[in-house]
Amino acid sequence: MKYLIVFALLFTAVAHAQVMGREAFAALSDQDKVDFLSNQADEKPLTARQRSSALVKRLQAAALQEANVWGDTVLEGPYAQTGDVQISDAVAFVVNNQVYAYRFTISADAIYTEADGCEYNDETEEWSEVCFETAGTISEEVSFTFAGTEFDEGSYADYND
Repeated sequence: MKYLIVFALLFTAVAHAQVMGREAFAALSDQDKVDFLSNQADEKPLTARQRSSALVKRLQAAALQEANVWGDTVLEGPYAQTGDVQISDAVAFVVNNQVYAYRFTISADAIYTEADGCEYNDETEEWSEVCFETAGTISEEVSFTFAGTEFDEGSYADYND
């Protein structure tokens, strides 16, 4: 009898985890989303179909929205973005063949503006060549639900030379 009760509890827990829909997932706290994905989801690279679909446009829009925050964070420091925002390392989190979330890295070329001799020319709207000797990238890992809502906002942009 004891084993039957334990089995019933385990079966109920597994069934609950398997039937959580994406809407229920979207209602979870950020930490619960991360925990659910860590324990239940498989990380899969985007398929060729996903990479050529409307999904890419949604990810690009999300990336640009997130990169706009850089102006109030990392770019307030001694850095300047010099390139377009790029998406890389995109993966889908899949449970029972259903996508629950996406994670990807956004990055852009950047320079360290406090390097000796680094100056911005207001007339030409260009940085001096010496600035590019300290070129690097600004990057950040971003997670979004299937519906495009950001979560796991504990990540932040960083400059890497």
